[in-house]
Amino acid sequence: MASPHVGDIGTPIIFTIYQTSGCVVDLSTSGSTLIYLINPSGSRIQKTASLVTDGKDGKMQYVIQSGDWNVSGQWKAQGWVSLSNGSWYTNVENILVLTND
Repeated sequence: MASPHVGDIGTPIIFTIYQTSGCVVDLSTSGSTLIYLINPSGSRIQKTASLVTDGKDGKMQYVIQSGDWNVSGQWKAQGWVSLSNGSWYTNVENILVLTND
């Protein structure tokens, strides 16, 4: 992903959920999918994620809305999913949000 800028709208953040075996997790029956955005000061913001397709590909996403990227710096994102047999977090991804100078 190219680095987003402060004020950008419409940037998708996509996570693919994998089993430890490397196979994707079928999210079509997921109870909840969330993406956490962690801003440069460390505050964690919870966003509701949606499935990219039917969920069988293990992909979920959140599309950045107005006001989300409100400060430049090193942001982080992490996905979370709840299924009938448990809930899991993804790895944390770093996202550099640039200024508009």
